[in-house]
Amino acid sequence: MRGADMTAIGLVLDIAGAYLLWQFIVEISFADKPDYLKGNATLVLADPTPVQIQKYKRNIWVSRVAIFLLILGFILQLIGNYLP
Repeated sequence: MRGADMTAIGLVLDIAGAYLLWQFIVEISFADKPDYLKGNATLVLADPTPVQIQKYKRNIWVSRVAIFLLILGFILQLIGNYLP
């Protein structure tokens, strides 16, 4: 495999990882953002439903896969830069 091919594969993995992070990143803040930015926010947490728990777990899993794809893509790009 040529270096250019390795770099191209790494770039595709980086793009896929970035897209997955953008789509499935778990939102940490539960505050109402417009009120929070005005300094008027109150934080109310309700017990999650089983469906919400499953969605949260799936989002965490996909986010971890996305980070792995990014790291693997960067490594392949580095390797590709040094192959003839």
